[in-house]
Amino acid sequence: MSTTAKELQNPSSGKSAEVVSLFCRSLSTIPLQWEKLQGCPEAERLNCLSTLGPQFDQSVCDVYSFPKACEVSIVEYNGQTVSAMAYTIPGTEYKASEAYTYQYFRDHWNLLPAERRAWLDNTVEPAIDALTKTFNFNTDDVINLNLMATDPNWQGRGLGKSLLRRLTTLSEAWKLRFASSLLLKAGSGFIKGQASERTGGKLSLCPAAELLLWSP
Repeated sequence: MSTTAKELQNPSSGKSAEVVSLFCRSLSTIPLQWEKLQGCPEAERLNCLSTLGPQFDQSVCDVYSFPKACEVSIVEYNGQTVSAMAYTIPGTEYKASEAYTYQYFRDHWNLLPAERRAWLDNTVEPAIDALTKTFNFNTDDVINLNLMATDPNWQGRGLGKSLLRRLTTLSEAWKLRFASSLLLKAGSGFIKGQASERTGGKLSLCPAAELLLWSP
């Protein structure tokens, strides 16, 4: 099968449902996200939409009238999405979608039990803030990999590599770093494997192996 990633533009209702479902299944395999979202599939869906935006919301009638919230690349097999990633590019206008993505976030937050919200506020967020302060770059100036998932039946076939190659190509063409926090992402073992394959210090993990960073 071809493992070439392609950009997803104006997804159909069926395609957007595939992508959201794939990301939701992936989130359930991440310990932090499982602890956060367990037992609440609607919170999972809204959490994904807080990144993907209204273009991927099945409850919206005219998705094409909404601005995009991020870029989405996919790998397909016989028309079925088997791997996908969502990322943002600095300098690209996503502000028009912020009111929608914020509302998705608030709606998902309100579905979580009070004790889980307290745990996130008092334990998880301070840890993420402390990690961010150790970065030696402005996170607004990098290509941010926000979501990445491969169908479990298709893992180990180079699909994730194909998606990462798309980002490294963009990174080198535009002379931009790309980064992804592994605190909230699946596949940290895969990401670490990709880092170990690279030479010349271009692809690295820092600090405390919590961040994947590519420098062109």
